[in-house]
Amino acid sequence: MGESGNHGNYWGASGVDRVQHLILPTLVLVLVNAAFFSRIQRNLMLDALGSDYVRTARAKGLTRSRAVMKHALRTSLIPTGTYFAFTVATLFTGATFMEIIFSFHGMGEYAVTTITQQGVHGAVAVSAFAGLTVLAGAILADVMVAILDPRVRLS
Repeated sequence: MGESGNHGNYWGASGVDRVQHLILPTLVLVLVNAAFFSRIQRNLMLDALGSDYVRTARAKGLTRSRAVMKHALRTSLIPTGTYFAFTVATLFTGATFMEIIFSFHGMGEYAVTTITQQGVHGAVAVSAFAGLTVLAGAILADVMVAILDPRVRLS
């Protein structure tokens, strides 16, 4: 009885410990990418606000906030959404420095290790995995464009 009673506490403590060790690397990856995405989105939004279709919507009587939300924001989110989808997909193999700094064993660290040890099979496996993540990113990007762009219709 003693062993099975402690077994549940062990898995709970292990899960909490894992979450605590994932907080800092996750925050670093999110904050670095958030700054980059905010700059891209700001520039795209400024371009969209100065476009003819937003001025036309305002001239037809839409309020400024409605024209910004319905026309400018949706249009400017399309390239950002596409870039975001590919960034999330390639994050699995592209976070090599983060994995090495935080001693987190992932695909990036495995790729560096297998290449330095001249492991052909490991390098092929990492390349195939990277290809699958890019494919998943392309599918996610297409879904995001279909959601955001009213000109794209699914049949």
